[in-house]
Amino acid sequence: MTIDLKALRAQYETLVSKDGDSDSSTTKIPYITLKEGNNIVRILPGKDDDDFVAETAIHRVPQDGQTYDRAVHCLKTHGEDCPLCNLYYALWDGVNNGTTQDEAGDKKLANKIRARSRFYFNALDRGDKNKIKVFSVGVKMYRTIVGSILDEDYITEDDETLIDLNNGHDYKIQKVMEDGWPKYEGSMPRPKITPAAESKKEIAEIMDSLHDIQSLVKHEDYAEVKLMAESIAVTGRVAAMSKSTTTEGKPSKKVEEEEVSNEDYLAKMRGNE
Repeated sequence: MTIDLKALRAQYETLVSKDGDSDSSTTKIPYITLKEGNNIVRILPGKDDDDFVAETAIHRVPQDGQTYDRAVHCLKTHGEDCPLCNLYYALWDGVNNGTTQDEAGDKKLANKIRARSRFYFNALDRGDKNKIKVFSVGVKMYRTIVGSILDEDYITEDDETLIDLNNGHDYKIQKVMEDGWPKYEGSMPRPKITPAAESKKEIAEIMDSLHDIQSLVKHEDYAEVKLMAESIAVTGRVAAMSKSTTTEGKPSKKVEEEEVSNEDYLAKMRGNE
C-alpha cells in the first residue's frame, strides 16, 4: 500500500515552516501511553492510501473548581469561525494596544487557550501484545514521524515507506523527562525491515480492526463554544467580545510549542466530552 508522498511532503513542509502544537474522549478507544525510556510502536497505514492520520487542533479551556482543563476541538478544523480563537486574538490585542487591565494574566490565559495541533495515528503497541491503539501526538512528534516517512533511506523503489505492512519499520519513541516535561529527541525508526505481523492473515485482521481516527476530530457545537469563550472573557477581563470577533492580530512575541505527553492530555480530558 502506498501513500501520496508529494501531498504528505507538502503538509510536512508547511508544519515545519510554522509554529504550532491536545485530546482523547471518554470512549473506550485505547490510546498508547508512553513510559519513560524506549517505547516501540508500529505506525499503520490507513484503509485508504492517505487516511493514515487525522489532524485536529485543541483548545485547553479552564474549568471552575476543576484541576484539569476541558479539551475543545477548534472549529477552524472544520473551516468555521471559532469563538475561542477570537478570544485568543482579543486577549493579545488588549496586550498589544495597552488596554488590558492585567497584562500578565491575559498573556497566561491566551497561552492556555491557544489552539494546539494534534494528530492521531493507528499503531501497534509492541509493548502491549501488539494491540491496535490510537497514537496521539503533538506537532513535534508528528514532524519527527512524517520526516522519517519522507526520508529516502526508508523509501523503497516501489515508494513503500516505513509504514508499509510488509516491508516497513517499527518506530522507537524515546521519552526522557526534563524539568517535568517529556522530550522525544531520540525517537527514530528501527533500522531493520519487519512486517507488521507474522502472517498475511494477521495483517488482514489488523487492517480490519483499525480505529476510526477521523471520528476523533470532534465537531463542536458553535453555540456551546461561544458560551465558553464569553464566560472566559469575563474572568479574563476582556471587554466586549463583539469588538474583536474578526480580529486576527498576532502575539507580541513567539509562543513556544508545547509537547505534552499523551497521558497528560488523556488525564486532563477524561470526563470532558
